[in-house]
Order: sequence, then C-alpha cells, then structure tokens
Amino acid sequence: MIQILTALRVSSVMWNVLFQMYEAFNRDGHDYFTDMMSPLHNYATVDSDMFLSNPQYIEILYNMSKTVLKVEDSEDPQYRALKLVEVIIINHRGKIDHMLHMFMSLALDKLAQSVQTMELRAMALLVVVAAIWYNPARRHAQPQQVHPAGSGISR
Repeated sequence: MIQILTALRVSSVMWNVLFQMYEAFNRDGHDYFTDMMSPLHNYATVDSDMFLSNPQYIEILYNMSKTVLKVEDSEDPQYRALKLVEVIIINHRGKIDHMLHMFMSLALDKLAQSVQTMELRAMALLVVVAAIWYNPARRHAQPQQVHPAGSGISR
C-alpha cells in the first residue's frame, strides 16, 4: 500500500509514514526490510528535493541499510540494502557530500567480510564505483609517486 501511495508523489502525510516505518523497523522489523524496499526506493527517488530537505530522511535510510548489513545473516536483505545505498548515491549526485563517506564505508565493510555470493560482492563493488562516479575529484587522495633515492627524479 505504501509503495502505491509513494509511487508518483510523496505527500507530507506519507513523509510521516517514513518515520513510522523506521520505528517499526527498529522494533525488530528488519526482518521485513525486503518488503519495505519499494517504498524506501520511492522515498529516495520520487521527491528528491523533499528527501534532501530533511537530513532525518537520508539518515533513516542510512541507518536501516547499516542495520541490515550488520545484523542480517541472509544475503538477500544485505544485497537490497546495498542497492538502496547505490540508488541514493546515483540519484543525488553532488547533493549528499556529507554522507558519501558513510555510504561508501558500508560497502567497504561488507567487502572486508567473507561474502558468500558473487552477487553481494558485485553490489558492494557497485556502491564503491557509484561513490567514485559521484565525485571523482574528491575520491581518496592519489598515492604519492615514490622514486628511489638518488634517481634524479623530483616532483
């Protein structure tokens, strides 16, 4: 029902529903994260200006994704959490600078763990690629070129 009510437009009443979804999620509702994905996707993409106008909205989606990636054993919800992160990065290019490193950390942390399926590993890599694409000039500093002492090469 929420998916249908947020598909074309997100009214102020429906933005309040996001807070209620988050409360339900925090009361062990993370088991239903995959069922929440379509409306969460709509919140992140249908009304971008409103989504970005309240920092709590983006924090809710970040916290939900982070929780799923940390507590879920099944890789399907983890895949969907990373997909949501990727969607947020791609759809809000240049507008979420303050959160980009946090989103990228979710993917890098997942890559550092033992990932059983190639699909989940690929999705984590796609988040990293999306973060680099988001703002290539701000990616991690380029490593200094090392020259052997006495090689006569200077920078």
